[in-house]
Amino acid sequence: MNTVAISRGSSGTGLFPRSSWSPGKKDASRMHEFGIAYDIYATARKAALERGAKDVKEVHVEFGEMAMVSPEQVSFLYEALVEDDSLMKGSHLSWSVVPPQTRCSCGYEGSERFVCPQCGRFPELIKGREVIVTHMEVEVDDE
Repeated sequence: MNTVAISRGSSGTGLFPRSSWSPGKKDASRMHEFGIAYDIYATARKAALERGAKDVKEVHVEFGEMAMVSPEQVSFLYEALVEDDSLMKGSHLSWSVVPPQTRCSCGYEGSERFVCPQCGRFPELIKGREVIVTHMEVEVDDE
């Protein structure tokens, strides 16, 4: 068996936070992270099966800083989800947090989220709200 990396194509595999999440409600928060962990699991499993993987070693995810998601909770829930799946069991969820990127109609581009430092308007968030499976490490048979 060989270990290979699977990376997203130019369009990527995006997983977006559920719109039903409401801050301040503990149960809603747990359900939010569970849904995201499940989507990551399902996306990784599908990608592995499509590529003939025999075993998944690692799944890497980028969490946008503004996604309102706890990567630690998602990782914990992911590990619970893969426990009974022979293809995914033992796989590790590695993650990184992506800072927000904004753009304003005045031409400003940067990381200021609330007020444009050039004109005082509200900038548009162009990156930093997404949850994306970026790549995976899987085992495949030699052929």
